[in-house]
Amino acid sequence: SKLENINKDLKKIEKKLEQSKNQQKEAKNELVELDRQLQQANSQLDRAKSELATCNQKLERVKEELNKAEEELTEHNLTLEERIRVMYKNGAVGYLEVLLESKSFADFISRFDAIRTIVEYDLNLLTSLTEKKEEIETKKEEIHKEQQRALTLKNQLESKANEVKNLQV
Repeated sequence: SKLENINKDLKKIEKKLEQSKNQQKEAKNELVELDRQLQQANSQLDRAKSELATCNQKLERVKEELNKAEEELTEHNLTLEERIRVMYKNGAVGYLEVLLESKSFADFISRFDAIRTIVEYDLNLLTSLTEKKEEIETKKEEIHKEQQRALTLKNQLESKANEVKNLQV
């Protein structure tokens, strides 16, 4: 009968309407989930950018420290070269000879103090030279580590940027 057909059609339409509502609900849930993922990816992207900026600042600071240490090393080397040149120029005059040429005990003590001061200065200069060389090596290692870290962060940043881009499409 006609009424039964209309009822059947009506039930089909209601069923399609229900399916459509369910699909709409699922699509809305997917959209909410995608939006959450996008926000999370954007947050991670911002963190990676911030970390990269911090890493680059540290890298610049360490490079400046390295330059300063290298300048100090150059100064110490020049001072040491000058000391060696003076010692060579003065020939075989040894510390013992200087002490033996003393005119009195007071002169001897005065010369001894002068020699001790010169020896301490030379030792301090050599120690400082060694420390600067070690500092330079440490700074170079630190720069290498920071450059590797920056590269890793940059790769993470690019990956996150792609993830954000893909989520937006």
